[in-house]
Amino acid sequence: MATGNRIRGLSSADLEVDNFFSSYRIPFDAYNTEAIEIDRGPNSIIFGTGSPAGIVNQERIQPNLTKFSGSVTLTGRSWGGYRDTVNLNIPIIHDRLGLYVAQVYDSQAFEQKPSSDVTRRQYVAFTLYPFENHRTKSLAAGNATATPPTIPTASPRSMT
Repeated sequence: MATGNRIRGLSSADLEVDNFFSSYRIPFDAYNTEAIEIDRGPNSIIFGTGSPAGIVNQERIQPNLTKFSGSVTLTGRSWGGYRDTVNLNIPIIHDRLGLYVAQVYDSQAFEQKPSSDVTRRQYVAFTLYPFENHRTKSLAAGNATATPPTIPTASPRSMT
C-alpha cells in the first residue's frame, strides 16, 4: 500500500509502531508519539525487520513513573474545524506503576458544505515494575476511528 514515504527510490518504507509492523490504514499521530525513527538502506535490513526500502518507526509515549503531568491543547482551523488533545500521566505507585492516558478529537471542515472529516482516538498505556529489574508494559489504543469526508450529492429535485 502506498504511503508516500519513499526512501532511496525503491518503494514506500514499512511503517512500524514500537518496532512491530503496523497497519498502513491508521497513520501516525503526534498525540501519542514520543519519537520517530527512520532506518534507511542497510541499517533497515541489519537492525530493522528487513525492508530494503527503509523503515519508519513510531515510538509511542510510555508512562513516567515519577512525575504527575498532563496537558490540554485546543487548535482552531479554517471553516470551523478544530483539534483538541488531552493527555494525563499518573504515577500510581512511585517507581513501580504508572498510567498514561491520551485522546484526540480532530475535526476538519471544508469550504463546501456540508462536508467534514472527523478523527477520534484514545490511547492508554501502563508500565509496571513488579520486581527489581523486571519490567512489564502494556499498550492499548482504542476507538481509532476516521470518518471519511462527506460530500453532498445532488438531490433529484435540483437536477430538474
